[in-house]
Amino acid sequence: LEFRRVLFRSVNHDAHTLTQMLKNISRKHAMVLDEAQTRSWLNKFPMFKYEHTAEVDTLAGLPCAVSLAIPSDTTQNPIRLYHTRTISLQGTNWWNPYRGINGFLLGYEVNQYGMRMVMRAKEVHFESVDDNVFAVPQAYTIIQTAAMDSLMQEVVNDFMN
Repeated sequence: LEFRRVLFRSVNHDAHTLTQMLKNISRKHAMVLDEAQTRSWLNKFPMFKYEHTAEVDTLAGLPCAVSLAIPSDTTQNPIRLYHTRTISLQGTNWWNPYRGINGFLLGYEVNQYGMRMVMRAKEVHFESVDDNVFAVPQAYTIIQTAAMDSLMQEVVNDFMN
């Protein structure tokens, strides 16, 4: 018997919406936030100050500046951020905890739901994306942030046990 849990997060840069969908066995839920709601949701996570380094690395074939995000919570370690200006979108980080970084993030870490998740771009494709990609399927129930956080914590707890 296989149990599948799928988390999908999409950002519509043009519409400034963040959508997070969670499929947990047969339950399907989605959270859709505009920019102000996203900012409010992100405010519960630690704030950061940034140290820019002289280091340059390459992710997904693109040159990246490397910065350190120093959490306001001093019990947490600094996080390495890899960001590029090769991808020229204005205000690219409005939807993530690193909105103080100027450049498109290709690598970062995020602490959510009791887990530290490492994100690294492997490929970048420059192509138009149909708006339907950002649509929440009818089978999903739209829920508020508190309910999504509770469901995500439940999934993490199940995974850890």
